[in-house]
Formats: sequence, structure tokens, C-alpha cells
Amino acid sequence: MAVQRRSRLQAKHCGGAAASTRLSVMERLPLPRPVVLYDGACGLCASSMRRWQVRSRGVVSFSTYGEGVEACEIEMPEVPQSLILIEKNGDVRTGAGAIFRLMALCESPFGGVAWRMHEKIGIFRFLSALIYRHIAKRRHLLSRLLGFRMLPNQ
Repeated sequence: MAVQRRSRLQAKHCGGAAASTRLSVMERLPLPRPVVLYDGACGLCASSMRRWQVRSRGVVSFSTYGEGVEACEIEMPEVPQSLILIEKNGDVRTGAGAIFRLMALCESPFGGVAWRMHEKIGIFRFLSALIYRHIAKRRHLLSRLLGFRMLPNQ
């Protein structure tokens, strides 16, 4: 039986630094599987998530921000600027942490190692968050430069 609970979840970047993302989530626990929310308007993001969807073999569910916000009943104060991964138990990961956790869930080579490094080594967490934010801020420009285009049905 699914239990409803309202919780205030905080996903921290940079190992407890001031930068953080707060999400208010009304979820049904347990979720059937982890959910990844991404920017569907970004060609680079959508292309990457299509590849991860194939690699995940159904272990993870993928949705664009709009679809996922409705399905997971998430209230977001602003448009997200990073990848969001919601675990089955309701834990929320964002940015680089979400990518490393996704790699581990999909049993990607080095995914488990990268996830453990992100969780245990502060400088690794800091640098990966810094690099992630740099790319995320420029994702639409990178999509155009790299030739990723959104087709009408994608």
C-alpha cells in the first residue's frame, strides 16, 4: 500500500556549501522506480537522456520537467537548472550527484565508483558540481553548437 507523505527535501551541492536546491515534494512512497527529470527543451539533455533510457533497461523512469512535475506531484519554486533524480524512497539528487547516482543505478562502468567518490570525497563533489553548473548554464548554446536539435515529436 502506498503511503503519502509531504516532506521538504534538500539536495546540496558542493558538500554542504551555501548553494542548494530545495524541492517540496508530495510523493507516494514507495515509488515503483527512481525518476529522472530533465530539460526536454534542451537537445543535449534530451539526447543524453534517450541514451541513458536505453542503458537503464527499465530500472529508471525518465520524464521532462513538465511531465515529471505533474506525475510526481513536485512543487518547484522556479524552473530547474539541473538534472533531478528522485529515488524510490523520496530522496532527491540534483546536478552532478544525480548523474553519478544514475550511472550507479544503471550499472555503468565506473558508475558505482564515481557515486562513492561523489559521496565520500569533498573535493571531487565540489569540482564535479562546479563543472556540471558550468555546462548546465550553457546547455542550450552547447546543444546548438554540437548540432543537437529537437524534432517536433521529441
